[in-house]
Amino acid sequence: MLSHRDGGRLREHMHDPSDQWPGLEPLLQMMEEAGFAVEDAMSAIFAVGHHILGSVIAQQEDQVPPGAGNARIDARRFPRVARAAALRAEGRDHDREFEYGLAVLVAGCRAMLDRR
Repeated sequence: MLSHRDGGRLREHMHDPSDQWPGLEPLLQMMEEAGFAVEDAMSAIFAVGHHILGSVIAQQEDQVPPGAGNARIDARRFPRVARAAALRAEGRDHDREFEYGLAVLVAGCRAMLDRR
């Protein structure tokens, strides 16, 4: 998806859902055997899929020229926003952001399962 401009957006809108059924069936079975209801398993799968697509889109959009669209931040009023923006200005680690988001999703799924 990353190798094509707007690959994430295109992937989301230009596919036949039935192409995914052969891989989806064993994934749903595995999650159901782990204790998830089918509805919860589908929600988890969609959440991970959205995370993947969102990460691809964010990485592609990050390829705009530095400083484009950035407004000056009043650090006295918004100190945390200013610090976060300074960190982003140093460069983004898309892989780290993706892995962090995925870990949060997996931990959330485990927590939901533990509540049952």
